[in-house]
Amino acid sequence: MDLKHDIFRFRCACACGALIPCFAAGAVPSEYTLTNITGWSAGQLATLPHFDRYVPLAPAGAGGDFAPLAHNGAGLTAGNRNYNNGGWVQGSGAYVKDGVQTDVSAWRASGNLWSYSWSYTYWDGTDYHFQNGFVTHSPAEDLNIVGQVVGYATIPGAGSGAGSSGGYSDHIWLRDTETGFHSDLTPDATRAEANSINDLGEIAGFWRNATETHPFIRYADGSFEDFTLNTTTSHGITPTVINNNRIVAGNAIVYTTPIRDQRPWVCESGTSVTQLPLPSQNSPDVGTISDGNDHGILVGEAHKAAAFTETSGVRWSKSGGSWQAEDLNELLSDNMDFIVDRALAVNDAGHILCSGHADGTDTLNTHKLLLTPDSFPAPAVTTLPATDVTATSATLRAKVNAANRSTTAIFEHGSSTSYGTTSSIAPVSGTVPVLAELEITGLSPNTTYHFRATGTSGGGTTDGADMSFTTPWDWASWSAAEGLAGPHADANQNGVPDLVDFATGDGPRTVFSSDGFTSTLVFPHSLLASGVTLTVQVSDDLEVWIDGPGYPGGGSNADATETARLETSASSETITISTTHPYARLRVSMP
Repeated sequence: MDLKHDIFRFRCACACGALIPCFAAGAVPSEYTLTNITGWSAGQLATLPHFDRYVPLAPAGAGGDFAPLAHNGAGLTAGNRNYNNGGWVQGSGAYVKDGVQTDVSAWRASGNLWSYSWSYTYWDGTDYHFQNGFVTHSPAEDLNIVGQVVGYATIPGAGSGAGSSGGYSDHIWLRDTETGFHSDLTPDATRAEANSINDLGEIAGFWRNATETHPFIRYADGSFEDFTLNTTTSHGITPTVINNNRIVAGNAIVYTTPIRDQRPWVCESGTSVTQLPLPSQNSPDVGTISDGNDHGILVGEAHKAAAFTETSGVRWSKSGGSWQAEDLNELLSDNMDFIVDRALAVNDAGHILCSGHADGTDTLNTHKLLLTPDSFPAPAVTTLPATDVTATSATLRAKVNAANRSTTAIFEHGSSTSYGTTSSIAPVSGTVPVLAELEITGLSPNTTYHFRATGTSGGGTTDGADMSFTTPWDWASWSAAEGLAGPHADANQNGVPDLVDFATGDGPRTVFSSDGFTSTLVFPHSLLASGVTLTVQVSDDLEVWIDGPGYPGGGSNADATETARLETSASSETITISTTHPYARLRVSMP
């Protein structure tokens, strides 16, 4: 998780009380123009509309075996490399940023090239045979506009005996490409996948172990909730996409007789899911979701269970309060003698990328097809949490997608939801999302402020959700409010200087322990203190002290590793640091 995001608690809601922005009508086009892009040159592919989940060309700086899977329009592309090479690593996630590729390794066994090793011996009636191997992979699965990438990876372990080759565990990882902070989100899992992350840092996926199965949404604050399907029949559900309005969709398998009922589903609020309808054309009984956009359009495919290779591209959208399913082949102004087999991706302008085949042939998914809508919607606007919040300043952020129309956008901000101050965002056009940022200054310490982004085009106006942040105290204002004598005084007589109390808050005291090999320092960190730095220092002799991680910021360096961070209240967190040095301490300083 982005460490800057963890420092303050945020709230978002629109004026009507919902947790989503309110969109203008006309987000669902009535027809599409088909373009066959099969065999396009690199120059032609570079002119395609932007899709978050389709990358037509590898970015500059990518290695020869890098296979891109998603990009955010702000210079970050996630993908995978080195798959099925027969070596120690069977595939690793990677991302390319500013022309530099960074691999995301699996959690490996100490001192080894692999994560999980397996072996077994068997008797064939004549001889004993020994088999062994390794499992090490860490594929990326999605990314967002603020630079977070999610995936899953094997964790260290070993197994022996029949079936041990499949005895490995996968955990979900979250990498902040701004700070390099890398998290294990599912420490109790044996299998887990993070199928989608939105720009607010909310993740949809699943994890399971021997006794539990969790199709989940993980909120930006780190809490989890499980999706539920209201049926008495045995079933399994998998979330696959989440948009910035917290619409989650996925696929459900309901175990019926004589066949399994496989249906797409959607969740618009809470965690109870609703099965989606299927198109009437060809009477399909199975469907899957592949992508969705911020205007609430979902795309995928549908087919008969008895003919699973003969699919049709499908669009799901909401009209009159109900979800409807439409066969994309019925929405083409001219099919150009092609059949749409699957919808692969949809963007915020409403373009749909599909696979298909020439009409009159039986070979499916041989062509890439671009569907361009006959009308474009209002901009897609997402207000993002503020960053770099100090006692007197903050940076407001928003994602703005012009949806292929010339768009003007603004930030509104102030001490209430009436805002009062308007600041312009540079005009936006095209289909590539823009991360807009605005630094505001002259704020008051320990004060709550509200803000939102708004975009307007010929398609209408979109108001992003309201968000708020509370500025922290700085030492000068806090000490004045408390009537303190100075940073080295001890007004509450707890044996700790007042500056340390300010930086650490009212949490538990700092605790140090050592087992002779590893030393551990656990300390509280106030989320409402600004203008001070907490630095973990380590030593071998109590005379020379080496700086480890500093806070705000945090993370790890060669001498000390952050192993845990737990939010204990809206105003404080507890941080755990480990080091191989025998001594550690906490230093608090001001500029």
